[in-house]
Amino acid sequence: MGASNFAKTNASNYFVVLKNQEINTKICQDCEEIHRDWEYDLDTLEECQICGCNTFSEEVETEEIDLDDIEHQKEYTIEKLKENPLYKKWYGYVVDKSDMDRNYPCTNFFEMGKSKNFGDVEVTFDIIMQLVGGYYEGATLDWECNVKIDGYEVDEDSVEEEFLYQTNMNGGLKTIQAKNIVKWIEKTKTEAIEMVEKAFRESSEEYGRLGTFSNGESIYIKVENQ
Repeated sequence: MGASNFAKTNASNYFVVLKNQEINTKICQDCEEIHRDWEYDLDTLEECQICGCNTFSEEVETEEIDLDDIEHQKEYTIEKLKENPLYKKWYGYVVDKSDMDRNYPCTNFFEMGKSKNFGDVEVTFDIIMQLVGGYYEGATLDWECNVKIDGYEVDEDSVEEEFLYQTNMNGGLKTIQAKNIVKWIEKTKTEAIEMVEKAFRESSEEYGRLGTFSNGESIYIKVENQ
């Protein structure tokens, strides 16, 4: 059985990065010098640049991703996020935490957050940018969110309940502030996702999944953004 190459949990699409690069080459049949398409115009290359031979074989090299490529991708995505004018309203910092999954290893690499006090309770919303390794090659960018009430992480569905437990405000004010918190989280989450996915689009290739075969493998189609 095969498996889908790319994985995501929350992102709206597959924001693909770090694919192995295929490099077209012409190899001199005399001195075996390799002429790569990023060094030369192979369509017009008529003789070896080392020995002058005009007989070549054509091959495709696969350039695999290394650790420097991975770090550069993280930095580039963070840079694109910080270019957003809305980012100045948020705090953010680099993180490095992996779940060590064998098939689709996920690494948290940047966390962005915002806090607000509602009476005597502080509510914090965070969104974490993630790099998820592909099953065969490459990786995807993904995100996850969390909400904290006075520093304690809670499910979004439990925000009102946790707030009512933590606050010492009177009954009427509790009800009003509970509704305000829910509205603030919804608005903040929408803004955060839009910001993060904009950075993803600017630092990756976006793909949608066309379907999955019976053997578990999937086929993807590139999304052309205007």
